[in-house]
Amino acid sequence: MRLGDAAGSDDPDAVHHASNANHVPARASSSPPGSPLERGLASPGDLTMPRLDVPALQRQMMRRNFLFKFQLANQVGISYDRLTAILVGGETEVDEEIVARLCAGLECGPSEILAE
Repeated sequence: MRLGDAAGSDDPDAVHHASNANHVPARASSSPPGSPLERGLASPGDLTMPRLDVPALQRQMMRRNFLFKFQLANQVGISYDRLTAILVGGETEVDEEIVARLCAGLECGPSEILAE
């Protein structure tokens, strides 16, 4: 029996799919599709992401009566896990889209929640 040939085998798990041998994993890039980094227009060192000032963001949340992270996450359309990573996990470098969403939901300007 050839490798990949299921004939004569009673074990369905014994089948080897030759097509998986050449499988290429999905792209490992953390940048979004079509980003300048992915298109080769910039190198990783060229891109600087906005950095949120977490205490300032928390002040804006309180000003708008967002007492819980899930309230803000639902309001601005980002995941609770991502917002938690920002507020608690220290992942303060974010995409400009997240800054725009936070500013729209909190009715504030970027300068009110970004670190200098």
